[in-house]
Amino acid sequence: MTGTQPTYCRHEKSLSSVIVVWPRACHECDGCNTCPGRAKPEHWLCKNAQQATVAAMRADDMLVLLEVGRCGSLAAAGAALGLNHTTVSRRIDALERELNGPVITRTAQGCELTELGTSILGPGEQIEAALAEAREFALSGATGHALSGLVRVATTEAFGAYVITPILADLHRINPDLQVEIVTQTRLNPYNSGADIEIGIGEPVSARAGSEPLTRYSLGLYASVEYLAGHGSPTTTDELRAHSLIYYIEGLLRVEDLAVIAALTSARHVAFASTSVHAQVMATRCGAGIGLLPAFVADADSSLVRVLYPEVRVVPEYTAWLASRRFRRPAAGPVMQAIREAVWERRAELLPPTGARTGVDAQSADGDHGGRGQGRKATPEL
Repeated sequence: MTGTQPTYCRHEKSLSSVIVVWPRACHECDGCNTCPGRAKPEHWLCKNAQQATVAAMRADDMLVLLEVGRCGSLAAAGAALGLNHTTVSRRIDALERELNGPVITRTAQGCELTELGTSILGPGEQIEAALAEAREFALSGATGHALSGLVRVATTEAFGAYVITPILADLHRINPDLQVEIVTQTRLNPYNSGADIEIGIGEPVSARAGSEPLTRYSLGLYASVEYLAGHGSPTTTDELRAHSLIYYIEGLLRVEDLAVIAALTSARHVAFASTSVHAQVMATRCGAGIGLLPAFVADADSSLVRVLYPEVRVVPEYTAWLASRRFRRPAAGPVMQAIREAVWERRAELLPPTGARTGVDAQSADGDHGGRGQGRKATPEL
């Protein structure tokens, strides 16, 4: 059958059940273009057309669509799959031709799935799960359940380097076929970033179903031994006005929970500023001033000394989000659970109790640890 206009199946006797079919999908349709069923959605198929259409669909095209739904853009999906943007676009076009309808719509932020695209994610997930099961069977000889495939985690620079990276490195060592990607961001992304797991500071910019408090952590003031020898150690917060402070660039700070300099000193000056925590630590180590740094980073550096402790103690919170089951990759759930457990084990390091020194502190009398679900706001304790 030729032509671009949809035709209608003569085998459905009731007018209410006449369904639009693809011109090339059903070999028994006679092209009755006067049928009142023309208003039906074009992606509906008659029982004679369905078998021919499904047979023409490719399983890998379904996997491409699944990845586009997770990543939110063709380019990001291509990066995750090891394909270029053109190939991903061609696969989506082929799938839309098979389904006779659009499966994505392009937006300023990337692309979103249409109702049709969302409706076929289930079969795509089943294909992905079957392939993962077959891979695990082949690699483990049906004796184990190793993690495999890609998992992408978006988190902050310091937390990602000092906490998340060791966790994922251990998982990869145990599960060599687990592919890990860590993306740096400060807070939960309001748009689809393609991450299976996101960890950010404070509450999400917009409501994110499924977000959970992961842990609180401590920020404190640190300086090098050499700096303190030359400039003296402040004994009150008022004396901070005589020192150079090291922290984030105020104009580029997008997380309200970290905007705490004004609470520390009336002289709102940051003499050495950077968007990188690693640069802040290095500047503090080199004697540029007194840095407001995460305790889980600075306490491990023997060249740094904590000052005004425990008088100055800022306590923000990390929030975690696991993508919905439909949009996350198969390994994401077990990886998120491993992160929860490892963070809980390191809670004393992340939030050293007041009254103890640093790093190796024991639990305080009031149980002030980096527990899950305690507080939602950075708290300067001066």
